[in-house]
Amino acid sequence: MLNVLLRREYLRFVWARPSLRLAMLALLFAASACTTTPEEEDAADDSSSAELKVAIVVSQRAPVFDDVAEQLQRVLGKRAVRYYLTGKSAADSELARTLMASDRQQVVAIGLPAALWSKQLQNRQIVFCQVFNYRQYKLVSDSRKGVSSVPPADQLFGKWKALSPSLRRVVTITGPYHKHLVAAAKAAAAKQGIGLDHIVVRSDKEFRYTFKNRVVNYQGVWLLPDNRILSRSAMHEVMSYSVRNGKQVAVFNPQLLAIGGLISAEPKPEDVANQVIRRLRQANAKTGIPGPDVTALGQTRFQINTVLARQLGLKSVNTNAGNGV
Repeated sequence: MLNVLLRREYLRFVWARPSLRLAMLALLFAASACTTTPEEEDAADDSSSAELKVAIVVSQRAPVFDDVAEQLQRVLGKRAVRYYLTGKSAADSELARTLMASDRQQVVAIGLPAALWSKQLQNRQIVFCQVFNYRQYKLVSDSRKGVSSVPPADQLFGKWKALSPSLRRVVTITGPYHKHLVAAAKAAAAKQGIGLDHIVVRSDKEFRYTFKNRVVNYQGVWLLPDNRILSRSAMHEVMSYSVRNGKQVAVFNPQLLAIGGLISAEPKPEDVANQVIRRLRQANAKTGIPGPDVTALGQTRFQINTVLARQLGLKSVNTNAGNGV
């Protein structure tokens, strides 16, 4: 009772003096501003945990894979942890068990080995990228979908046509299971006045023969990253042939410019990463991965072999113009 009376007298004393009254109001306002209700705390927790933790599994240490992994970690921050496959069965199986026992519900598999490895994971949402032959290896399922490894064909044929205005006939040579990709590319090429044909082969030996004997009437060849038919020796052999015979070859890696490629068109790592993250966010808190089997890319990184272009009498083109193309 005495404590209550003392508090009342203290408050009357403070309230009677304007300067102390203002100080008291300031303290009360600051305290109310810092107060968080249980509902607000729950809302804050929900926003911080709205996106799931991610494991980034990389097939091997190589720029084509690491550049994408770097971009993913830059955006995802502490949500993501990167792992590398070793190529050794025991170690890679142990990694799968480690991830299955963890709270990382989403997995990004970069490269074909990582995508194949991801098949052993259960109850995880998986997005693969930098994989060309996903149909061959039956990688797509309700919980595993991908991002294309091929940049937009319309951008390639637009840039190629600007470099070589007389370009009319091009052929691409791949293994099986790419009719959908080629059908879309044919439509893109046609818009530039280019006819695109498709030849299917099943080995690097057949690829070599086809390149040397069936592309005579074509001005250009569009090489796609089909690991089933493109051995290192086959690549060097056909690129040497193309230079000797004045063929224009569009390649998928700028390193191939040094052995006879005219124009390289590769995905931009940040574009690949952005498409992967979009798929992760669309799948968040769902049981599977919504949307198409593989989503398209939007940007291309071009490089041109200017020495070869001059030898072929072609015009120079700004490789950095427009939409990151």
